[in-house]
Amino acid sequence: MFYFILHLVVVLEWLRYAWYRIFIRPMAKWKEAVFVIGPFYILSLIIITAPWNGLCFYLDGYNVYHRGVLSVPMAMFVLAYLVVVSLTALTRYRKETLRDRRKELLTIAFITVPPFVGGLVQAMFYGITVIWPCAVISGLLVLFNKSSQAMSVDHMTGLFNRRILERYMAGLGSGQDRAVAVILMDINDFKSINDLYGHSMGDSALLNMARILRKTFNNSPAFLCRYGGDEFTVVLPHGDAAAAESAVRAIKSNVESFNRESTLPFPLSVSAGYAISAAEEAINMEALFEEADKNMYRDKEHYRQQKGDETEAYA
Repeated sequence: MFYFILHLVVVLEWLRYAWYRIFIRPMAKWKEAVFVIGPFYILSLIIITAPWNGLCFYLDGYNVYHRGVLSVPMAMFVLAYLVVVSLTALTRYRKETLRDRRKELLTIAFITVPPFVGGLVQAMFYGITVIWPCAVISGLLVLFNKSSQAMSVDHMTGLFNRRILERYMAGLGSGQDRAVAVILMDINDFKSINDLYGHSMGDSALLNMARILRKTFNNSPAFLCRYGGDEFTVVLPHGDAAAAESAVRAIKSNVESFNRESTLPFPLSVSAGYAISAAEEAINMEALFEEADKNMYRDKEHYRQQKGDETEAYA
């Protein structure tokens, strides 16, 4: 009974993890209850009552184990969940244009292949036990993938970190024949958010800002990075001034849309500036970010003036 239930626990936890990584949010409670928890409770009940009903397995008069009538159907049912996860990840992979997300989704899609093959072989050929060695292989693949992410991805937001940004910009510098746009932004009043509402709310602001950026650039080849602290960077590898201005407007528009539906005790707001590297020039990362930083602080000064005017008008 423990052996069979352990199969269910592993698959259940994989479903939760994969869903979160595919959609960057936990599964809705009602979906989890109806499509995951409920069926797995039913399967667990069948397993636990197997000594009396023999549906999952039974022992004959010589104390020899035999498969029950529901043994293979139950195995196929559980394997179907793995197939659904892989197909969902592949579907999202085809729609995703961000490089970091595409790599992760492809990994999630194929990580289930070893246990699926092992489970299929074990269901078809009685007496062969290969699903757990195959599950260990997938576990190692997950571990290697997470280790790779830890070196390249910011642990808080899931966006690329500054080290990978520098490598990415260096790669663009070799053989780049089109303009590159760099957008630098930070969250307005971030220190006040931490001071007034606590660092957990500050973390929530960072997470939601990352989600807004993903939503904004979901159908573009943009490179998204947490530059440091409350600063974020977007690199448009084939972007000009018009594309950068359009991107900044889209970011701010999506921030406003988020605020209309948000339950946070404060509104999110960002200041942004951009810089363009001409197509005929080699990319100078330091100069680009210095110019983008100056433009961002001009935007921040404009935000402060607006905020001051609103405060005076209210007074």
